[in-house]
Amino acid sequence: MERHPEYKYKIGRLAPKESWIYIEDMNDSGWGKEIFDFWSDEKDDGPVEFLLRIKEENNWNIKKVEPFGYQFIEDELEMEFLWDDLFGFTIQIKDWYMLGKVLDFLKLYAA
Repeated sequence: MERHPEYKYKIGRLAPKESWIYIEDMNDSGWGKEIFDFWSDEKDDGPVEFLLRIKEENNWNIKKVEPFGYQFIEDELEMEFLWDDLFGFTIQIKDWYMLGKVLDFLKLYAA
């Protein structure tokens, strides 16, 4: 897979009812346009790049948990990274009371 160091991310809207955190394209770095085009060959590039950055920096292992969902085996916060053409790129957290810790972690990779 071609890597995309130019991709930038920001923490978007929080959806407490669904326990979702939206990850968005910061300053239109390019990947956000693709996530909503399900037929695009590049549709997964932005979320995958985000996962690879976390994986490499923490030396974690990725596991697939559903068709568009991934987790890190070593992640004590148990975040689930999801993306599709309907909701975009989201992170679902297990316990909303851990939101502060999750946001602190995500701020290492997103503004």
